[in-house]
Amino acid sequence: MSPAASSNNLQQERRTHSLQAGSLAGAVANAAAATVEPQAVFNIRRYRPSDLPQVVEICRNVYGGTDVLPDRITGEAARPDTNVLVAAASADDTVAALLCCQQRGDVLWLYGARTREDMRRRGLAELLLAEAEALARTLPGVTALLSVTVPVNGTMRGIFARRSLRQLCHVVSWPPYTVARELHSQLTEAPPAGEERQRPASLLDALPGAAAVLQNDQARQLLPLWRRCQTQAELEVALLQLRQRRMDAVVAAARPAAPAGEQQAHATSQQQSNAFHWVPEEFELLPASSAQAAELVSQGQVWLLPAGVATAGSQVAATQPQDHQQQQPGAQHDLPAVLVLHGPGVWGMRHAGIVAASRAALDSAVLLTTRLEPRCCCFYVDRCERFDHDILWASTAGDRVDVLPHWKQL
Repeated sequence: MSPAASSNNLQQERRTHSLQAGSLAGAVANAAAATVEPQAVFNIRRYRPSDLPQVVEICRNVYGGTDVLPDRITGEAARPDTNVLVAAASADDTVAALLCCQQRGDVLWLYGARTREDMRRRGLAELLLAEAEALARTLPGVTALLSVTVPVNGTMRGIFARRSLRQLCHVVSWPPYTVARELHSQLTEAPPAGEERQRPASLLDALPGAAAVLQNDQARQLLPLWRRCQTQAELEVALLQLRQRRMDAVVAAARPAAPAGEQQAHATSQQQSNAFHWVPEEFELLPASSAQAAELVSQGQVWLLPAGVATAGSQVAATQPQDHQQQQPGAQHDLPAVLVLHGPGVWGMRHAGIVAASRAALDSAVLLTTRLEPRCCCFYVDRCERFDHDILWASTAGDRVDVLPHWKQL
């Protein structure tokens, strides 16, 4: 049975929940922190195109009025792998809140959570999250929930915690978003008529402070080792190697005191591997098992830096400029690294996801990106809890909006 066919059974239902002070009847038993109007009743149903004007109203002030969800939601809801859940007032069908759910490989990706301003703090987001989990349990092949939030969104972090979604790590978004937007304009837009200004070739030209950090000998020595990823399985292996410390933590947490504990913990780590084999993108996570990842691999947009020592015969890939296609000295690195070129995001900015275990690997990934996709202006970096790079983060002014991945095994 396809995910669409399975979810269609749920789409025929209208689930009604009475929200009384301190509880979400029949759905969320742990929402005592929410402020709820007595006897408020909401139906959980699927999004309809006729809801769009209300969604526009709900999103009017989100992200300072730049929210793209209204432009995308009707198309997203029409996808066979996507369900958009709506909490609507039973009295007049007013849309109070919504949550988008998309099957990506073996996880259900949760995104686009929005609540009408005058209906917040009533437990609606938590109610929809509970419904999304119920949906996930009906979808063949789905074994986990995956989502993100940002550090300043304490409300959503609290909801995730109450629904047992565990924070996996901290993904750095660099450069800061305001810098990335300005960089995008410089790299893609022609100067105004009459203004003599040369367009920068890449962020290395536009951000000299960052260029001084990135253009180091170790990063350059690693450039010849990068190669295109051939299969999704190869990508998954690299990601699991990089995140071994997280895997070890899961094993330790799952190890019972019984003699068979080690074996049980190993089985748990295998079941929970979807917590580790994803790549970061623009405020999203892309599971390596997803159709989207398969497409990126087939398009040659996924690059790997294998673990090991560079040999004297290593050469830069043929896509590099001629002056970099030469013999390079060896460079020691113990773990692989992953670079994914995602192309334009929802705001039109080209961005990349990097999973790396050292500063040199991260710097090399950024240098490679400037050669493969010079217009790329934003990077989402998982450092795998192995290093920090304060000198790079501080090379550009502004406040970063980092990403906090959350996950729950079903």
